[in-house]
Amino acid sequence: MTGPSPVDQNAKPRRVLVDLRGLDPSGINGGLQTYVVWLIPWLIKNHRDKFSFLAVGRVENADLVSSLLGEEDALWIEGPLEATLSQGSEGRPVVVSGAWSVHTAVRKLNIQTVYAPLGALPCSSVPGVHSVGLVADMLHMEMPMCLDPATVKARVKNLETVVKHASLIQCISHSSESRLLHHLPAAQGKTFFSYLPVQGRFESASASEGLTLPEETPKTARPYFFYPANFWPHKNHLALMMGYHQYVQKQGTGAWDLVLTGAEYRGGMQQVMQTVEALGLRERVTFLGYVSDQELGKIWKGAGGLVFPSLHEGFGIPLIEAMHHRVPILTSPNYSLLEIAGSAALYFNPQKPEQIGDRMMELASSPDLAAKLVKRGADRLMRLSDSSEASLVVDALMGQVPERPPATLQSSCGCPL
Repeated sequence: MTGPSPVDQNAKPRRVLVDLRGLDPSGINGGLQTYVVWLIPWLIKNHRDKFSFLAVGRVENADLVSSLLGEEDALWIEGPLEATLSQGSEGRPVVVSGAWSVHTAVRKLNIQTVYAPLGALPCSSVPGVHSVGLVADMLHMEMPMCLDPATVKARVKNLETVVKHASLIQCISHSSESRLLHHLPAAQGKTFFSYLPVQGRFESASASEGLTLPEETPKTARPYFFYPANFWPHKNHLALMMGYHQYVQKQGTGAWDLVLTGAEYRGGMQQVMQTVEALGLRERVTFLGYVSDQELGKIWKGAGGLVFPSLHEGFGIPLIEAMHHRVPILTSPNYSLLEIAGSAALYFNPQKPEQIGDRMMELASSPDLAAKLVKRGADRLMRLSDSSEASLVVDALMGQVPERPPATLQSSCGCPL
């Protein structure tokens, strides 16, 4: 692929339209929302001279989108602007509304790059305008039963648009890139991958600031297993509950509790709650729902182990969060998870609950094993630089072809084992 001409470093900031209409304050976007909420402020803080942003949002998420931008940027709200929308605060962007289509806005406002970090491009190609679309995974093609039919249909259409019209396609791991090219060879020559180094958003905190479970005090609180994931079917909560039940049966009163966070999806949380009740685990499993980063950081500080039985991942943000908080990892080797965790995890077959329970028992009963996994995780995380990974996105938005540095976490092609 032949790259564009070198960028003039003395040029004015590049005008980038970023489509954030899909951001949902409920957290249902999962890891992509975590990434976008980290990435946009990072770009503004570290590359203010390179970019000015016009973010496209909705009235429902306008405050969230506005909080990501600077005073030199603008927020464009589709449709009429409601009077209740907060705007004009110091350091916040200008807020505008209008009836233009995105395609028209790109032409009339001299947009140079269109960026779609949540998936579909907001418009087809415009002559002379560079575009970057993000593709996180191939879940809708490889495990379509985990999504509702409307979502599968929308994903198929969005992916076709990105492959046909995007100048560059951003993937979030070597695995996600390889799976995209496996299914859609037409994307060859357009793709690059950049990891999601979002762990730095957590402030350091002592273990005493961790979550205290009901009927426990900081002096008597014991570690707990932690699984942060929205309640999508491919997150495999039901197999985890069966495995955890077997662990509790073997371990007895000394078993660690289990803490779950994540947004509801089509009754998934309710189904898991019913399973927990049926297995007699109600006093041991805590459901916290979608939590803020501040609350999430506290939960990590008290965790004794991450258990991550996901069946399909494009990256796996909880893995690097666990490494950051020095929490040992239990996970499956599917898709990107082996690539990200490497030797810093103890693996299980996510479709065999008994194996999940055995790994929980093994970790909880071996401080030496936990310490070894934590050390490996810390070493591995040192290879994941926020500046290196985000700089790949900077190059892409500037119209250049990103080139990965030689030292990466890459260790597999991404095919499930």
